Amino acid sequence: MNPIAELETFENETARFDSLMSFKIQNVLLVSSLYDIYNLREDGQLTDLLLAEYAEFRLSSAPSIARVDSGRSALKALKESKFELIIVLRTLTDINPMEFSRKARKLCPGIPVVLMAIHHRELEQDREELARAYDNVFIWNGESKMLLTIIKLVEDKVNVAADTEQVGVRVIILVENSVRFYSSYLPLIYTEIMQQASALLRESINSSTRRVRMRARPKILLAENFEDAVSLFHQYREYLLGVISDIRFPRKGKSDDNAGIELARLIKSEMADLPI
Repeated sequence: MNPIAELETFENETARFDSLMSFKIQNVLLVSSLYDIYNLREDGQLTDLLLAEYAEFRLSSAPSIARVDSGRSALKALKESKFELIIVLRTLTDINPMEFSRKARKLCPGIPVVLMAIHHRELEQDREELARAYDNVFIWNGESKMLLTIIKLVEDKVNVAADTEQVGVRVIILVENSVRFYSSYLPLIYTEIMQQASALLRESINSSTRRVRMRARPKILLAENFEDAVSLFHQYREYLLGVISDIRFPRKGKSDDNAGIELARLIKSEMADLPI
């Protein structure tokens, strides 16, 4: 191949990668009581934590975090400014978390809304209702990568359909319905994937192209029941790297001790070599 043709091929390939991750979270609205903010700050300033994580993996600019201390203040902020993600701490004092989610979605249709609890006992009474009201529910476990994990999980969910079709980006499915467990697993999975991707690219290309190609890292998709796991498997089977699954999780609306085994059997019957 002559130099001009090589350059054109490189530019075309770079353009394809540059089109990845069209949805990027740039502004996060954090809604919490002053008490919860204090608990989070014990582990460091939130913005500083996020900046450090983005810098570690040589990612593009980190989102900014706007903090408000009440649901009413948050609804006002949504009317006045643009946000791509809302993170709500469980212990709001002036408005019910489910009611807040409904009002926020009415103001900003389609905006991802994530609930984060400081302690797992905060989720014991109304777990199912919270799950219906929010895109995801997490427990803050002191892990500095939690904010990065939430942001990337939301971005992956929005971008996965286009990115798999355009470039063939790979997909990993995590099947787990325990908030405590996936709040621990997901930061570990994202850290490992980003470290490997960064190591592969570190020596071979310039920093600008590296950041673009980091967008082509595998996407992580979370399924919390059998039906969602099967749906994701069939939708992205062509791009799957593997499935990580618990044994017990809901199936047909009820907890099933053998759901993971049945899921593995189904997947293996169609893709015998896929790692599970």
